[in-house]
Amino acid sequence: MKVLWVCNIMLPVIAEALHKEGWLSGLLEQVAAENSSDLELAVAFPVPADTEVPWRLQIAMPREKEDREHLQTNTDAETYNITCYGFHEDTVHPDRYQPLLEEELHRITEDFSPDVPGRGEQILQTAFPEAMVDLDQHQDHFSSVSGIKAYSSIAIGPGLGQHPDSVKALEQLLQVVEKPLVIDADALNLIAANKDLLKRIPPRSILTPHPKEFDRIAGESTNSYERLKKAQAFATDHQLCVVLKGAYTAICTATGNVYFNNCGNPGMATAGSGDVLTGIILALLAQGLEPETAAVSGVFLHGTAGDLAAVYRSEESMIASDITDMLGKAFKQIK
Repeated sequence: MKVLWVCNIMLPVIAEALHKEGWLSGLLEQVAAENSSDLELAVAFPVPADTEVPWRLQIAMPREKEDREHLQTNTDAETYNITCYGFHEDTVHPDRYQPLLEEELHRITEDFSPDVPGRGEQILQTAFPEAMVDLDQHQDHFSSVSGIKAYSSIAIGPGLGQHPDSVKALEQLLQVVEKPLVIDADALNLIAANKDLLKRIPPRSILTPHPKEFDRIAGESTNSYERLKKAQAFATDHQLCVVLKGAYTAICTATGNVYFNNCGNPGMATAGSGDVLTGIILALLAQGLEPETAAVSGVFLHGTAGDLAAVYRSEESMIASDITDMLGKAFKQIK
């Protein structure tokens, strides 16, 4: 495993800095715990102006914690290899030095390719063989809409990104879809940045913003009560259903009603939890529930599943998939 660390420490203190607890020990311990045998760490840092660059130093750091009392440039023990590269602090970017630095850094990282796919359909279909995937024509972002009318319900937003092409694709989607949508995450951010899209959202669509996302669309509020009243007015003015997420999620309907959810727990404030809620509401819409009913029921199911996850797992360790794993129990509990 090759790791590049760019830091702002000067040459005279490089050895001391590498030795200090907290700079490298955490990384070294983590790698050791993963039984990695080929860590190569590169450190790039500024050196005095009179130093010839690129400056390079090889340091071998003993693997065993008790042997790391002192840095050693040569040792017979198993070691982590650390390559230090120096550059001039005041001339990092000029053309005369930048190519040299880039060449040196490329040399140590040329074999390093993070295991992050361009898109995740293989992972998705491996984990969930039942998932049906229709890929966008662009490799890196949402750029077009096709065959939309074949779907019973549509949600957009999670993982979408905010590429300019995605704005056009979202606009295209809003032009061709007549049934209520579920709109979340970056779709909300795109609408906030392009307010003309608001009037194109199909009536009774469900927006699921957290407070900051809602503020971007409707304007900032000084307190939660003001935000709630603004969400209620926003829902009626635009004939939408607004699910204002929070400790007591409020579902504001197009008719002016507001429903508060009293289940859920702090452990649900975890990455992907909101995406799970979007999926639950989407599934209920696909089963024929009215948008307002799907929103209220979805929020309650989501909170109930989160409470069950807290019981069977814990609040502290909860991740989004823990919530989905408990949906079956949540449905049974409600019935």
